[in-house]
Amino acid sequence: VLNTDALIGITDKPGSIALSGYPNPFSNNTTLSYTVPVDANVTVQIYNLLGVVVKNLVNEHQSAGTYTVNLDANKMPQGTYTAILRINDNTKIVERSIKLVVNK
Repeated sequence: VLNTDALIGITDKPGSIALSGYPNPFSNNTTLSYTVPVDANVTVQIYNLLGVVVKNLVNEHQSAGTYTVNLDANKMPQGTYTAILRINDNTKIVERSIKLVVNK
């Protein structure tokens, strides 16, 4: 379920689809930045180590561009999480993921 950098369909130029988080590790808040190469349906979700979604940060159609979203981890326990970016242009799907560490 937590497939890191799984290329399912979109043949993207290197670096055209990106996901990063800063600061990481963090205690309460971090900012996720991501790039969408084409107009598409976009989701950004946070998973715990059991593969359960603990936060839905983005779930909408977005135009090509670079975006940021804040992750508020004040109510999340300390631990390691995975942020997954999914881009679906209705013909192809691509995923990118990063590990996030919450230190309290």
